[in-house]
Amino acid sequence: MQTITTEISLRDAISRLEQKRIYEGIEIKNEIHNVYESMKPVNLIKNAFNEVAESDEIKDNILNNSIGLMAGYLSKKAFESVTKSPAKKIIGTAIMFGVKNLIAQHPEAVKKVVAGIFNFIRIKLDKKNEA
Repeated sequence: MQTITTEISLRDAISRLEQKRIYEGIEIKNEIHNVYESMKPVNLIKNAFNEVAESDEIKDNILNNSIGLMAGYLSKKAFESVTKSPAKKIIGTAIMFGVKNLIAQHPEAVKKVVAGIFNFIRIKLDKKNEA
């Protein structure tokens, strides 16, 4: 900073400092407002949800677990429809969780099996339509 020797240069320096203070005060208020808005519970939840929605790994995990749970539930219902005893219902629940975990842990193998089944059905339908 240069040395101030006259009253005019002192007033100019004071004026510049006052303008700088006003500008920095506005910046600080805006930053405080942004921090306040980001710390609201609704915004925290929105941000967390957006991060989850953007993450491909989390989407895959949710999809794999959902498919596993659905397949496990269907296998349980299929097993329970065969028998009505309470012990068999417990076994059905164990089968449900086993199938769910198996599918959730090995999604690529399940995708290959399902793709193979669909290809088999498509080939059979194509042969039937040709005949």
